[in-house]
Amino acid sequence: MDLHTPASTTRARRFTQFRVILASALVFGVGATVTLASWNDKDVADATFTAGRFGIVGNATTAPESFIDHTVTTPAALAFSLAPTAMVPGTVTYALYSVKTISGGVAGNLTVSANPANAALTNLGHYLTYSVRTIAGTTCSSATFAAAGSVEVIPAGSKLDVGSVTPVAIAADGGQINYCFQVTLPTSTIDDAQGKAVTAVWTITAEAAAPAPAP
Repeated sequence: MDLHTPASTTRARRFTQFRVILASALVFGVGATVTLASWNDKDVADATFTAGRFGIVGNATTAPESFIDHTVTTPAALAFSLAPTAMVPGTVTYALYSVKTISGGVAGNLTVSANPANAALTNLGHYLTYSVRTIAGTTCSSATFAAAGSVEVIPAGSKLDVGSVTPVAIAADGGQINYCFQVTLPTSTIDDAQGKAVTAVWTITAEAAAPAPAP
């Protein structure tokens, strides 16, 4: 004897359908979760960059504590070995000028330029010649100027308005270059030079050196 009535059979069938639909929805929900989930990771790097410093100071003496910054309005006074206040034909005199990079500063290159007015026709500079060499120590004399270790910066016999062509390398962080100036009143100087004077001006220009490329 079948105890199920048509109504109960209908309800049971609907319940089964509901369970199937619900199960399908649950399966769909699990499937959606699996599709959206993913593994991920990150790795981060950074770097700090700081600009270097560059500058030079000069010294016209042999005292190491006398390096300071000189300008057009406050130039260093070169101390020539023979007082250049009463030069006569054949006079040769020498003066030291040292340059170094500032503490903590980077390396660079130095050039020497001369004021065009140094050799003007109206002053003694028109008759004078000069030369500059770098020397090993801070004693600038005829002996050290001609020493084997000295390096020519301004050729001998140059007019006072001639500058250097090839830069001189200077090391970082207090690296020092010692210039030895030689100034000559040639023996062939004519009488018109008598009583004339000149205040010659030179400028040492420094440029920071680019670092060597990494290997």
